[in-house]
Amino acid sequence: MTTSKRLIGIDFLKSISIFGVVFIHSRNDNIISEITSELFRVAVPLFIVFFSYFLEKNLSSVSTKKEYNDILKQKFFLLFLPYAFFTILYFFILNDLSLIKPRELITGYWSGYGWSGQYFFIVLFQLILVFPLLQKIVNVKLIYIITISLFLYLIMSYIFWNLSFVSKLSDRIFIYWLPYAILGILLYRNIDLFKNIANKLILFTIFLIPTEFFIFNYFNIVHSSYVLVSILVSSSLIAIYFIVNENIIKKYLPDYLKKLSIYISNKTLGIFVLNPLFIFLLKPFYHYIQVENIFIDSIMIFLFSILIFILCILTIEILSRTFIKKLISN
Repeated sequence: MTTSKRLIGIDFLKSISIFGVVFIHSRNDNIISEITSELFRVAVPLFIVFFSYFLEKNLSSVSTKKEYNDILKQKFFLLFLPYAFFTILYFFILNDLSLIKPRELITGYWSGYGWSGQYFFIVLFQLILVFPLLQKIVNVKLIYIITISLFLYLIMSYIFWNLSFVSKLSDRIFIYWLPYAILGILLYRNIDLFKNIANKLILFTIFLIPTEFFIFNYFNIVHSSYVLVSILVSSSLIAIYFIVNENIIKKYLPDYLKKLSIYISNKTLGIFVLNPLFIFLLKPFYHYIQVENIFIDSIMIFLFSILIFILCILTIEILSRTFIKKLISN
């Protein structure tokens, strides 16, 4: 398993982020689990940044319009296969079919509300379609992009999210994820642009998310899980920091962590689509060991998330020897 050509910083973040996704899907409703889940909310934005980063890398290497379009079509198709397969699978496993209304199949079940994490595919499909436009937008000055992004998140999270038609659309619309997609393109094109940003501001990420979480809960503000200024700023700074400092991370991160990060990073898609299945199968049994003490309960749910994580990886290892391999491979 070679590490010389890998971006270890990205592999490391993807490994932590995919565990964060599993934890969010597994969590209980105690305050410690909620705060931990809020901290892990940076996971999906980070995946969007990295998706955009590598897509820009692939597209920048082509010389013809046909090659360019072929890459976009291939990326769309490779994502649509697991999306369709697991959407159909979970439709029969997770639902009481007698309660499903025909209209809900389109407006709800196939549009990102069918199973935990399905919305991520919906967002990626939209971003692929608008990616050629995004490549042109990034030529705008960085300060304009930052200002517009912050303004969008401020007004949506603090003013408009409590409007029913806005909250019903939820965060499935690509416009909320544009800052991360644009950041991924910019990081690939001009990494020097960010070298003086993340190193100075990275420590602020420790306080941003808990602070905004407290504000929303104290003032009882209805809000999105992801369209938050703290998530936007924190995930952007974390992505920038780990990409900008790739050489330092590669130098000082222990070899066993490098190998483990690469191993898990290569299985993120499989873990993403399989974890709802194991949570569905095992969560009912969790209630038998649930305790009232929130500290112990928080530890138990963390261990439960690790169990789900390991079961996903073991299943991927088994399925990688079958025809389903293409549905769970990055």
